[in-house]
Amino acid sequence: MTYRPSPGAYSNIFAVPSGALEHVKLAPPLALRALLLVCGTDEALDEASVSARLGCSPEEAGDALGFWVKQGLIEERAQGSDALPKSRAVTAAAQNAPETKTDAQAADKKEALPRASGTERRQNTTSRVREVVPAAAPDKLPAATLKSRATEDPEVARLLKESQSQLGRTLSPSDENMLLDLHDAQGLDTEIILTLLSCARVTGRERDRTYIHEVGRLWGEKGYKTCHAAQRYFTEEAKCDALWQKLCGAGAGEYVKLSFKNVSQIRKWLYEYGFSPDQIVEAYRHLVSSGRMSAEKFSFAVMDRTLTGWFDAGVTDAAEAEKLRSAAGTAKKKARADSKGDAAEAASSREPDDIGTMPVFTDGMSKQDRRRAYVASKKGK
Repeated sequence: MTYRPSPGAYSNIFAVPSGALEHVKLAPPLALRALLLVCGTDEALDEASVSARLGCSPEEAGDALGFWVKQGLIEERAQGSDALPKSRAVTAAAQNAPETKTDAQAADKKEALPRASGTERRQNTTSRVREVVPAAAPDKLPAATLKSRATEDPEVARLLKESQSQLGRTLSPSDENMLLDLHDAQGLDTEIILTLLSCARVTGRERDRTYIHEVGRLWGEKGYKTCHAAQRYFTEEAKCDALWQKLCGAGAGEYVKLSFKNVSQIRKWLYEYGFSPDQIVEAYRHLVSSGRMSAEKFSFAVMDRTLTGWFDAGVTDAAEAEKLRSAAGTAKKKARADSKGDAAEAASSREPDDIGTMPVFTDGMSKQDRRRAYVASKKGK
């Protein structure tokens, strides 16, 4: 039998330094548990807190943590020290993670704020929604330049070596160019890039170089500096993938891995517009039942326009959207009828001289005679 992580477990993950695999055979069981605890906790831990969590003595906890300190995978810092370590320590990354709000706090804040109009929400959201522009291919460096970079810069050499371990294959020149572009041009640290590759591997995208480069470029724009911030991105992406599976189950088509652009659209619906998965599925079914989307082919463009319209109008379900749509149709018909009535009234109020000479047609006139009479009436105006 073979064993792999359960796909459902990827919705909530955290990073562990890949170097731990080199010591997994010799590491004491308590040391492995301590490493998982340090990597998966957002706060800095000491011997007392580790011993309380693992049910061991502080001395045993100190020995377990000391094992990884000797291997260079975690770093020991004096309590109360605010200086960041020079190396990429797991505890430092955890302390730098952005502060997150609980659901209760977010709900209280939402209730306290007055409801904004659709235009105001659009203006407030546009600044946060990034327009998805395809990333330009990284500049291709000659093989000699790649080799010299790895020789001269130990950090680049480490990046290439550990990236090869993460991806499970020998790096091609295109892979190396992409990694150097993320490191040099996008400004991503080695640990952030390794976290990106690790998450891409567990989600089955380790060979999708374009996708990895797009995500890395986005992380560079957002200024991701900690592994926890990067992990949160893939936690959100797992929820986007779960929504896509739900849409496929509702009839959107066969499940396939989405492009970066489509994932960004789903992310906008969930995290920028604030729609729940059930509301998005309801919107899809409403579009299909009303004939505005084909049941045989899912359209991200139609779905995006619909949900954007819902967001602008403050709509939360299909019934409310249909009421607004009916009211808008009625208003449009009334405006068209009023416009025709005004035109007829204006025409009836004109003087006879303004109408001009109209052609006189009689029974039995040939087509040619009718044409001549029409031309003559035009010349007589």
